Amino acid sequence: MTVNAKDNSLNELPDSLPSNLISVLASPSHPGNIGAVARSLKTMGLSSCRLVSPDDYPSPIASARSSGALDVLNSASVYETFDDAIADCRLVVGTSARLRSLTYPHVTPRQIAPLLVEEAEKGRVAVCYGREECGLLNEQLAQCHYHVEIPANPKYSSLNLGSAVQVMSYELRLAFLEHQGRSGIESKESWPPTYDLDRFGCESWDEEPATAREVDGLIEHFERATRHSGFLDPKNPMLGMARLRRLFNRARVDRVEINILRGILNSIEKMDPPTNQRTIQENYGFEDGKDDV
Repeated sequence: MTVNAKDNSLNELPDSLPSNLISVLASPSHPGNIGAVARSLKTMGLSSCRLVSPDDYPSPIASARSSGALDVLNSASVYETFDDAIADCRLVVGTSARLRSLTYPHVTPRQIAPLLVEEAEKGRVAVCYGREECGLLNEQLAQCHYHVEIPANPKYSSLNLGSAVQVMSYELRLAFLEHQGRSGIESKESWPPTYDLDRFGCESWDEEPATAREVDGLIEHFERATRHSGFLDPKNPMLGMARLRRLFNRARVDRVEINILRGILNSIEKMDPPTNQRTIQENYGFEDGKDDV
């Protein structure tokens, strides 16, 4: 029997993944890491990268570290804010190795990758990575539907930015090949179901999921309407709004549901503000029912 030194079937694998699979780097501090990320993305067939307020870009250091992935590096889009970078994405996941004050759905790259690939067929999805020394900020993680944690050595779990992107990109590639029936890896049914991903799928839905921008608008509307009604204490509003955002992200609200909720909020805003003088003074810090919002 003749054994080929190289499996030619590998040459038949696709060289690119859908451009809707977007990697978002939040405030990267070192240009070399941006170049390393471009290289990591290209080796796995990914090409879409968004940079949020990078400290030093473009940079010859980034170009040197990209090592042949200049096309990915030079096509990266730059955004001023994290909100802008994810605004048009229907599913947003954030990498995090730290426990936060609020509990969010926590998954591994292997668990979330199939869902990202499936969602990318319908629209843009974002995998977000934080600044090298501190990771994603709490307010950025609050905008993510899932938190992704790479199951590294618990005694030394700190990966540099390029390595984290490489691990996640590898899992995305495997999931993409499996989705196409081009790979022999195990099916996702055999993976530990630490969170019920299937119920977040959109195949049975009659409307498109809301984008990050639409959810942001709903949260802002909730805050405005609850201030108007006297329900929300403006001196301590943040935890309540964070829990609402977590609720809507967990539910994957669609656009019609957003419109229904905002219609309800519009009706609340048309009502007269609370007349209880003590409530107004304690919650809002102004007198005679005059709205300072």
